[in-house]
Amino acid sequence: MKCPRNGTRGLLTAVQAYVLKNLLFPKQQVVPGVQPVQQTTVSPDVLLKPSRHKQLEALYLSLSDILWRVGERVKVTLALPSENIYVPHSLQYFTDTITEKLMLFEVSDIDELQILIKRYVYLFVEDNGPGALLLLYSAVITRGIDRTLADFQTEVNTHLVCGVPDEGSLCIVMLLLSGRATCHLHNGIVYVGDEEHYAIPQYGVLTRNEIGFLIYEESRDEKVPGSRLKTPSVPIWVTCSTGHYGVMFNTNRELLRNYHAERRCFLFSVEGLI
Repeated sequence: MKCPRNGTRGLLTAVQAYVLKNLLFPKQQVVPGVQPVQQTTVSPDVLLKPSRHKQLEALYLSLSDILWRVGERVKVTLALPSENIYVPHSLQYFTDTITEKLMLFEVSDIDELQILIKRYVYLFVEDNGPGALLLLYSAVITRGIDRTLADFQTEVNTHLVCGVPDEGSLCIVMLLLSGRATCHLHNGIVYVGDEEHYAIPQYGVLTRNEIGFLIYEESRDEKVPGSRLKTPSVPIWVTCSTGHYGVMFNTNRELLRNYHAERRCFLFSVEGLI
């Protein structure tokens, strides 16, 4: 994926990580009463050179995975543009040709969600199109605006869009990876307080992540990811090095289950800068 160095880069990097997951480690469909077919080993070099059809398939499956996780595997609200204007231009709202035309579709089944996104996947691949904004709107609305605000406003001077680093907010990346727009990377809940104030809960990563996250900052208050981000289900990590996002991965799915393999392995890095 092409990732411009602007505020969308963090979001697109998270999507790139899921695309790699669906290319390298595709899910095998399970049909009740039917013996699963033994998958043949395919060279990673072949998997990483997909056809246009495979690219689009990996994309709509990735978007479905992201939103389904944000929706806690219960319900997703997908925001898609229409031709009608629902919010007129006014002193309170300045039109941007997208937001005022949005229609919201509620989906409570992962298969239906995949079919719906597949039908409109062209919106997410247009150059200079609304894809990144549609994904962000869908994720925030699916999570719930109040819950999203509660996720990241436990930290002072933390914002979702405005006043964030050049390549986007960490909260957006964590929303897509973990389903919660938190800026805390530790495992579980940590209570922070002192003798003069009540302890305040800081919610980190509550379950093991499918995609990992690693960060390096040149500051005293450097964030340290917990084990649920360091050791994800598949060997793919979104990385943030001094504010620049990328993806690091290995093609061996068993990497994180084998101590000896972890000690000595090759890692590939993707940035996709334009």
